[in-house]
Amino acid sequence: MAITLDCKLEIHGNRGLAYTDTNKRSSEGAVSDDFLTQRTVKRLADWVEQREDSTKQDFELLGRFLYRLLFGDDRSPNTIRRDFEDMYESFLDLARQDEATRLRLWLIFHQDADALASLPWEFLFMPQPGDETRGLFLAGEETKLILTRFVPEVGDLVSTLRPEAQPLRILVAHAFPEDPAELLPKLDPSEVIEQIDSIQGDGITVNVLANATFDALQKRIEDERPHIVHFIGHGKPGALALFRPSGDIERDLARTRRRLEADWCDSEQVATLFAAHKPHLVFLHACHGAASFTSTSSEATSLKSLTNLARELVYAQLPAVIAMQYAISNSDAAEFAGSFYRSLADGLPMDEAIAVARQQLARPTGREAFGHRRFATPVVYLQTSAPIIDAPTREPPAPDLVQCPHCNSQLMPAETVAQLALDKCPYCQRSFARCERGHANTLEASSCARCESRIVNRAAVAASPTTTVAQAGSEPASTNVAPDTSFRG
Repeated sequence: MAITLDCKLEIHGNRGLAYTDTNKRSSEGAVSDDFLTQRTVKRLADWVEQREDSTKQDFELLGRFLYRLLFGDDRSPNTIRRDFEDMYESFLDLARQDEATRLRLWLIFHQDADALASLPWEFLFMPQPGDETRGLFLAGEETKLILTRFVPEVGDLVSTLRPEAQPLRILVAHAFPEDPAELLPKLDPSEVIEQIDSIQGDGITVNVLANATFDALQKRIEDERPHIVHFIGHGKPGALALFRPSGDIERDLARTRRRLEADWCDSEQVATLFAAHKPHLVFLHACHGAASFTSTSSEATSLKSLTNLARELVYAQLPAVIAMQYAISNSDAAEFAGSFYRSLADGLPMDEAIAVARQQLARPTGREAFGHRRFATPVVYLQTSAPIIDAPTREPPAPDLVQCPHCNSQLMPAETVAQLALDKCPYCQRSFARCERGHANTLEASSCARCESRIVNRAAVAASPTTTVAQAGSEPASTNVAPDTSFRG
């Protein structure tokens, strides 16, 4: 049975910390008041936000100082750092025995801790106990180790949530209205929508609402009851941009000759969108233009505003909200969402699905792994880590059976053929060439006709065409005996 070890670190506005874990350790402390540590965190956080070309060394340094901010340097008994690192060692011991073991670090931000919650904790980097020169990012470098921001449960909503049967229902809504006072760019969300739409099937449905007004979005949420609402658009401090009704837009245009399309909804209004149905998750996505990856001032404002709105909405009794804290390409954002949604459809808990999706963003593409800030870009606030969908029952995959290229008999699974180094058909006794995956080919084949991988035994077969491969511990097979039909499917 899989074991999950939970470490909960509650963070209060007075900088107080309270730690508890599965092994019933508990300790109290405070966010470091060391001036140099605080200043370094602030400066490095600003640097990473402003510089898209920041490196892994920058992220690691920021993460080390964030770790010091929370856990300090004191490893004496009954300190938060000692308790957490002891739990980490316990996790490593258990994970060696069972790969399904998980360690979950909950960063629980109370509502009065907004200033601390605004720091990029997704870069948190834990030095290896006993060797400060090594370590790992707690968010994403190891999917068995899960770092997630939580908020204290608000009301009784979480206790009523239960995983549902497939399909996972996703509503994608987008709105890019014009507002002369805000100079909002007119962006095209089609790339993101196409990539999210491409994951339909296999337990996922995707519906799209274009040019969303408040009333239209509220009705679609009420009618379709989606598990996830993925909103793509603009934000400003404390508000989200939807479209005004078309009649209001045209009347104002005729009266003032100014086209004002934006209906700015504050966090309380946005929360009322979900009065009739609360989805399990809301994804707030600030789309970006294709001309330049560098954010414009309005795009940067949207990023910051939607990240703050995410925190406000989860305190307004939404179970989970995601936003992006840095500029990220539309394709990367869609890849994160697609990987995350597929994992949810497979029945993974939300925070574990997030860890899987972060690893997609951490992959090396022209840089080393974790060499781009995109892995830390999604900010996730949860009230629960429970799965959205029950784990689906899937039929085991059919074995990849190998067919003799001479008599067309079904031999055995390709993996077994490769393991036995089989190079002769047990039925017709004719030699074949075998690829590295185990598929049988004619002796003249230059590459596998099934999978195009390389041929690994053609030379040996050609040199000794009558050789048969005996299983370990048995006598060599005779070429004069009747063919063994025990392999037949």
